[in-house]
Amino acid sequence: MNNENTRNLQFTVGKTDAGMTILLTSDFYLIEFPSSLLPYDIETGSVLNVSISRNYEAEDKEKNEFKELQTKIYTTFGTKKPTSPVLRVKNVTQTNVVLEWDPIELATTELRDLILYKNGSRLGKIPKATSTTNTKLSGLSLNTEYSFQLVLRTSGGVYSSEPVIVHTHKITDLTGITVCIGELNENDKKELEQILEKIGAKPIQSEVKIDTTHFITSKNSGPEYEKAISMNIPIVTLDYIRECNAKKKNKQQGNNSELIKDQNLQIQNLSKLKTKEIKNVDKSKMNKPNDELIQEFDNPKIDNFTNKTLDEINKSSVKKISSKQITKRKNKNSLKELNTKKATSDQETAPLETTIQSLGIPTNENAEI
Repeated sequence: MNNENTRNLQFTVGKTDAGMTILLTSDFYLIEFPSSLLPYDIETGSVLNVSISRNYEAEDKEKNEFKELQTKIYTTFGTKKPTSPVLRVKNVTQTNVVLEWDPIELATTELRDLILYKNGSRLGKIPKATSTTNTKLSGLSLNTEYSFQLVLRTSGGVYSSEPVIVHTHKITDLTGITVCIGELNENDKKELEQILEKIGAKPIQSEVKIDTTHFITSKNSGPEYEKAISMNIPIVTLDYIRECNAKKKNKQQGNNSELIKDQNLQIQNLSKLKTKEIKNVDKSKMNKPNDELIQEFDNPKIDNFTNKTLDEINKSSVKKISSKQITKRKNKNSLKELNTKKATSDQETAPLETTIQSLGIPTNENAEI
C-alpha cells in the first residue's frame, strides 16, 4: 500500500479459461477474474500485481449525470398532463353550425376517445381525434339555442371543454352565408361582393372549406367544384344570392310596417291611460296650488301630458273665476241702476199726487170717478 487512496495486491494465476481466470491470493483465497481484463501472455503460475484506487472525479461526474436524468424523467412524465379542449364556433347559419378546436394535448397519456355533446346529450365520437380539429353539424332548427361541449377521455383522466352556446339564425339573417367562387367573370364577381356586403355575409372564399355554405361558378368543372360536390355543398348561381337579398329587403319592410303599427297602438293605449288618470283626479286636488298638483302627477309616463293638462285646467279655472266675478259686478250695477230709477220715479210721482189731492180727486184705486 503506497498511500491512503491506493492499494496494491499480488495474485497468482491458478487456472486460465476462455471466460474466467482463477487467481490465488497470498492467504489462499480464490478469486474469479475476467480473462479479457488480463494480459494476453499469462499462464498458470504467472504472478500479477494489481493496484486499486478510488476515482472521485468519475464518481462526481456519474452523480451529476444521474441527477440530470432524473430531472428529465420528472419533467417529461411528472409535470405535463393533458389539457382540456378549447371549443369555438367558426360559423353558424339557420340550420348549420361549424365548430373548431385546438389540437388535443395528450402529454404522456394515451387517447381513449374524443366525444361531442349537444345540449348535455352525447352526440358521437370525433373520428381521427389526434388530427381532426373541426366538425360541421347540420339539420338544426331555425332561431334555436344549442349548447355544445367537447370531452377528452385519456388514460390519465377525463378533460372537458367549456360549454359553447350557439343560437341559429332567423330566416332573414344571412350573415352566416360563406360563398366560395369558381370560374366567374369580373362583373358578376363585383356584383356578388356588393350583395354579400349588403346582407352582411362573410368574405368570398377562393377554396372550399368546411364552413363554406354555397359554391358559385359559371362552369361545372374544376377541383373546387368537385370538392364542393364531395362535401355536399349547394352549387348555386348568382341569381340565388340576388333573390336572397330581395327577400331580405321585403321582409325588413314588412317588419318596419308591423313595428309602426305596434308603436301607434302603444301610443293610443298610453293616451287612454293618461286620460283615465286625469279623470280620476279628486276635486279637492284641483283646488291645490300648481306645485302640489305637479308633485302628485309626477309620473314619468305622463309628464308631458300632465303638464299640458295642468295648463288647460288652470286656464279653465281662471275663465270660470273671471266669469263669476263679471256676473257679480253686473248684478251690483243693475241693482244700483234700479234703485236710482226708483228714486227718480218717486220724485216725479210726488207732485202729481199733490195736484190730485188739491183737485179733490180720490187716490184709491177702487174709487169710482
